[in-house]
Amino acid sequence: MIPSIRAEYNRAFTREKYDAFVADVTRLHPGILGLRISETPVFIPADFKHRLMEAGEEVLGILDEPDFQKRTRSAIPPGLYVPGQNERPEFIVVDFAVCADESGHYVPRLIELQGFPTINAFQPVLASCYQKHFAIPDGFSPYLNGYDETTYGALLRELIVAGRD
Repeated sequence: MIPSIRAEYNRAFTREKYDAFVADVTRLHPGILGLRISETPVFIPADFKHRLMEAGEEVLGILDEPDFQKRTRSAIPPGLYVPGQNERPEFIVVDFAVCADESGHYVPRLIELQGFPTINAFQPVLASCYQKHFAIPDGFSPYLNGYDETTYGALLRELIVAGRD
């Protein structure tokens, strides 16, 4: 976290703003989330964002190895393997913990890897609601690699709908 931004965000935070934010997030599908929504987005410095992206690319590199599926097939218990699935998922969500290394520098550590698209549709809604209800500093975005809300939405639609109604 960036301490100065965290302090300003905390100063402006109110329970009323949070309640309105949660109501907005859950308006599309009331009662479906079943999880508590964080009071705050995570404000990370650019250098740590790049470390997270590098760690993600490293994980994706392992998944892209030619024999990955063969090596990991035994990790899926009998009866849970989905027949007819793609060789590689279209969607991958990588969850990282933020840890301190021996020098006290923050480093990402892999927690879990998911291969389904649900969170990819939820995150833009969440980001938009944070921006609507709280002051998010200029230059902070949940989108990476040049994407914005519009281009990300178009890509997500193409991957999920693929030109169909």
